[in-house]
Amino acid sequence: MGNLCGLFPYPSQYNGTLRFYDAFSRILVQIRTDLGQKALNDMHIHISGINYGPKGEKNHLPMLESDFLFKECLQALKAFNAGG
Repeated sequence: MGNLCGLFPYPSQYNGTLRFYDAFSRILVQIRTDLGQKALNDMHIHISGINYGPKGEKNHLPMLESDFLFKECLQALKAFNAGG
């Protein structure tokens, strides 16, 4: 499949504004369009809460201490049959 490192850092690139189910779905549609369903079936991703400052990402946070909507992210991954 190849190395897709850096393909899914979108929330950090947008200072935390990309957090909702629809946004995650758009990313997953783009991955499926560009790379095929096989890429979704064999994903390796890291999910974390992130503390943002004016210049972007400052540090990672425990999930429950962040404003990251991880349940919406997981719902989108499930809806797209993501695996890994």
